[in-house]
Amino acid sequence: MNLYGIEMKKRLSFVLTRFPKKRKRFVVILFEESGYTFTQLLFSLMITILLLSSLPSFLSLIERISTPPNDLHPYEWQLFMMDIYDELKLANDIKVINNKLYYMKNENSYSIGQYGNVLRYQKNGSGHIVLLQNVKNAEFQKVKQGVQIKVTSLQNVEYKVMLRTFIGSEIINE
Repeated sequence: MNLYGIEMKKRLSFVLTRFPKKRKRFVVILFEESGYTFTQLLFSLMITILLLSSLPSFLSLIERISTPPNDLHPYEWQLFMMDIYDELKLANDIKVINNKLYYMKNENSYSIGQYGNVLRYQKNGSGHIVLLQNVKNAEFQKVKQGVQIKVTSLQNVEYKVMLRTFIGSEIINE
């Protein structure tokens, strides 16, 4: 077939070679469409959700690596302080005997002291509730209108807390 004196075959090859070829890219093109399709949206959303869902696990791993395994965890120490404060603010009689903290509450006697590498809580001399782990040494001192607690962890890190109460108490050293 002849169109204006040039064969159609030659004309098409001339038109196709006139436009520059696409440059090679360094990324893999999954779809050849020029627009953003719903499938691409779902794929991007899936990748984003996958990355965001793995973020808490990654942060938890970093926290575990940064804290030595035989040391007190900062959250554990804060929880211990809050528990002791809640117990002592309702206590009737607070005493420190032989480096153990004794107090009365609701006609029951309670004690907090070191047992091995833990600080434990006992009600009426029985039971064993662990309040704090990885403890090398614990010291309880009765101060005016309160108690001072010094805890040394297995990594020789010292923690202190001063708890004030407005209940009369006495110091007994046996």
